[in-house]
Amino acid sequence: MFGNNTGFSSKSEFHVLDKAKKETTSFPLNYALLDGKTRMEIDLNQVRSAEMPPALVPTMKQLGMDQTIVISRRTKRWS
Repeated sequence: MFGNNTGFSSKSEFHVLDKAKKETTSFPLNYALLDGKTRMEIDLNQVRSAEMPPALVPTMKQLGMDQTIVISRRTKRWS
């Protein structure tokens, strides 16, 4: 997918569309790839969605879950 590039990072904007191609959710996303490992960073404080309850972000922040980091290592297999 990325050719010979083994590492890069980017800032992107993620958009979710419904069946009518109307945007339902959007948020900025930090993305990085290094030697087959990927990292995505999501800040719930920056998510814009009519479907997300207004009380969700303060609750997630109180639980320390408003900042999410997802790391994927393709070299690891699930049993």
